[in-house]
Amino acid sequence: MDGTDVTFDIGQDIFSAHKCILAARSSVFKAEFFGAMSAKAHRTIKIEDMEAGVFRSLLHFIYTDALPETALDVVMTQHLLVAADRYNVERLKLICEEKLSKHIDSNMVATTLALAEQHSCHGLKEACFKFLSSDANLERMKASEGYEHLKVSCPFVLKELIARFISPEMEAAREITMDLQMANHCNNTSSVTVAEVARGSHVIKIDGYLRTKELMENGKYVSSIPFSVGGHSWFITYFPNGVNTESKDYLSVFLTIDFACAGGVKATFSFALLDKNGRSVQLYSKLYPLHTFTEKGSDWGHSKFMKKTDLERSVHLSNDSFSIMCDLTVMKDICSKETTQKQFVVVPPSDLHQHLGDLLLKNMDSTDVTFNVGQDIFSAHKCILAARSSVFRAEFFGAMSAKARRTIKIEDIEAGVFRALLHFIYTDSLPETAQNIVMAQHLVVAADRYNVGRLKLICEEKLSKHIDSNMVATTLALAEQHSCYGLKEACFEFLASRSNLERMMASDDYEHLKISCPSVLMELVARFLPQQEK
Repeated sequence: MDGTDVTFDIGQDIFSAHKCILAARSSVFKAEFFGAMSAKAHRTIKIEDMEAGVFRSLLHFIYTDALPETALDVVMTQHLLVAADRYNVERLKLICEEKLSKHIDSNMVATTLALAEQHSCHGLKEACFKFLSSDANLERMKASEGYEHLKVSCPFVLKELIARFISPEMEAAREITMDLQMANHCNNTSSVTVAEVARGSHVIKIDGYLRTKELMENGKYVSSIPFSVGGHSWFITYFPNGVNTESKDYLSVFLTIDFACAGGVKATFSFALLDKNGRSVQLYSKLYPLHTFTEKGSDWGHSKFMKKTDLERSVHLSNDSFSIMCDLTVMKDICSKETTQKQFVVVPPSDLHQHLGDLLLKNMDSTDVTFNVGQDIFSAHKCILAARSSVFRAEFFGAMSAKARRTIKIEDIEAGVFRALLHFIYTDSLPETAQNIVMAQHLVVAADRYNVGRLKLICEEKLSKHIDSNMVATTLALAEQHSCYGLKEACFEFLASRSNLERMMASDDYEHLKISCPSVLMELVARFLPQQEK
């Protein structure tokens, strides 16, 4: 809990937190801590109308953009929806709406509908309405314990239910009407044309890449096991030496349908190389537009998905294996149906990086450290820097933290490099202005200095794909000096070619490599040159 500056007292529990992070994620906390009344904001805030477990889960989501496993039951979801609405944590509110919309039954629907109405949950309300458009479900809801509360707290939502979905002549409608003392009702419906889709994904793992490449000639392929999406059977075909002569230096990947009905099957799909954590590698992700698979064996894909040399130099070829994922969306028949059947609670993607990025670039609420880099001044938050870098953590909250300065002067990093480093620390991504090779070299040094491991690996990966005879000496020295083992291996593999080695020895930076890293040249000679040439 380094750098915490606010405490919440809830029941028997005490929670410490960071105002800047709470404010970045919640407009309510932002107003409380940094608005017009912020001077009166207490260091300790007592909350009496929320359970400690609910607040704990709320804080967990604010900090991680995910819920703990202990907060996945329906009752906790109801409480979290109320908390998310209270503190305006919109994505959490939508996650709770989505979960509750999938767990509607006759005993819970009255309570859920009241919750949806009171907290402006449109998608959840529509899901309840759809459930109650069934006569049997409506009758069971009327017999539940939550119905009386719904009548008293939200009478207009029952009126809306009757008006939209239930014939006034139905006995249940008459009973509800009598309960609410309403006289006139209408029965309005509308329709919408929707295209139904089915989605799925499949991962093909290639074990023994080099052996497969050696044994299979150009135009030969291996297939994945069949998988089903949208009622159709599909498989992936992988050509280790390309599908034709034009693609012989590439990996080719295609999606094939095992059987297509009359009129064909329309689908969109993507292929993506996966990293060691199973996440898509953006540089090798290909999205394909809508395509009609017309007959059995019909396929579509990419003949030049990825250069073989790029794969072989990358960190994604591990233990001679790699994986490719296919995400597939199959279009079903277009049809017309009642709008009440189209029930969606759309949860947007994670916005934690955006909120923290805004904290760095726009709001700058409660910054507590300033960096003087050249002619530029950068303000930041110690708690965020410490959470992302063990070096910053030691500097701000370690044994010498009492001597940590409010303003820190940095003389051996360029301002643009430090700006990109801060951007990554806050957002886990690099700005577009920091995508070139020279910047990647500088960022390797900065990431190593501040122990930002993921940034260092991102820069290593980029540099390993841009090795040439003019740059390899500099890159190899950089890899050796900053313990970039993958990048060093990529340089060694490039220099295993005699012609590349000779061109490197003629480059301007070879002398610097000899002086600064003689041991790495000895290792290169020992591993790759024949004994008589050493």
